[in-house]
Amino acid sequence: MDVSGDWLHRRVLGYAHQGGALEAPASTLFAIEKAVSIGIKAVELDLHLSRDGVVVVNHDDFVDACTNGTGRVSDLNFQEIAELDAGYRFVGDDGTFPYRGVRARIPELRLVRIEELLERYPGLIWNFDLKEDYGPDSALEPLVSGLIRRYEVEENTIVASFHQAPLDRFRSLDPELSTAASPDEAYGFYASFQQNEGEPLDSPPFVALQVPARLAGAKYLSRDLLEYAHRSGLAVHVWTVDDVNTIEELVSIGCDGIISDRPSLLQSKLDDLGVLYR
Repeated sequence: MDVSGDWLHRRVLGYAHQGGALEAPASTLFAIEKAVSIGIKAVELDLHLSRDGVVVVNHDDFVDACTNGTGRVSDLNFQEIAELDAGYRFVGDDGTFPYRGVRARIPELRLVRIEELLERYPGLIWNFDLKEDYGPDSALEPLVSGLIRRYEVEENTIVASFHQAPLDRFRSLDPELSTAASPDEAYGFYASFQQNEGEPLDSPPFVALQVPARLAGAKYLSRDLLEYAHRSGLAVHVWTVDDVNTIEELVSIGCDGIISDRPSLLQSKLDDLGVLYR
């Protein structure tokens, strides 16, 4: 993925986190369709492996938090997962359950395999998070790498993980595909920023830092840090931001992407600021 030029310095990419988890049932086809309908160009999703070897989109290791079912994704076959009501636990701003029990007439209220998304939305920018470390013999990394290649979305996909081992395996499988820094790598980058007196990193193995807006409640992102990232050839994406004041702060210091559970708010604010990625 190209992180240079206009995209890096003059436009901000708005990501719908889980498709927009505060505006629609998380990780569902319904949420992603809703985000796309308002013009969102990028979606962040978490990936797991079902018992029968399907790459499934879901935030948690278990289906309990967002569906009417129970169990670990890796212990269920995909067909069992796809039949669950994934709108069941969504709570609206008014405290009600607006999508509970309507799966029969809104079939998009379901968890999906990533093949369906790549077929349906070929022009979207994707951020896929390998959510579990299934071990050195896992099929997840080769499956994800193969799907990115099969659907020819190499130029608009970044793969991330909170776990170092899956990222290392993924990079070894296909070094040309784009990845984000792991938390350990991001901490290392921050230490380099503090110690290297502005000397950029030489050829880091990732194209983006994907970091929280605050650490332990404290601000740490600064214009100097983002400029250091840019000199190292990196984009900086910040999660999970759902208020206009923080969006404005991040834009002002040069952030390249913002990940939000409220994509409609993010889209509108970036447009107002004149920095919306198109």
